[in-house]
Amino acid sequence: MSVQLVRTQAAEFLAEVEHYRTLFEKHVYGNPNATQFDYQQHRMCLAKLIFKGDQLAINLLQSPEANAETRSVALDITAQVEELAHTFCEYHAPVTAAMDLPASFQTACEELKNGQVVKFDL
Repeated sequence: MSVQLVRTQAAEFLAEVEHYRTLFEKHVYGNPNATQFDYQQHRMCLAKLIFKGDQLAINLLQSPEANAETRSVALDITAQVEELAHTFCEYHAPVTAAMDLPASFQTACEELKNGQVVKFDL
């Protein structure tokens, strides 16, 4: 894989990520009226970008012509993929999958989802 091809593919991927981030900002993050369709497109586009980025990084690292530059580019792409994966989990993973929330909060969310609500007499 030539260095020029690596640069081109990486630049195209990073440009695509920025393009979708702009769309996400408009239609999801900055949209108080986001619909289920907006969230479905968000999930689909994130998944596509994660796949494409991982595929590109793996191809770069496994190339017989891999060198310090291709490894550096692969690390940059991997960093972008990790950000995309974090966003995917933040918006689309169930709360019980969130590693940074206390187990008690996760349990309460599951109970609420299952209709197990404690009613207080006030």
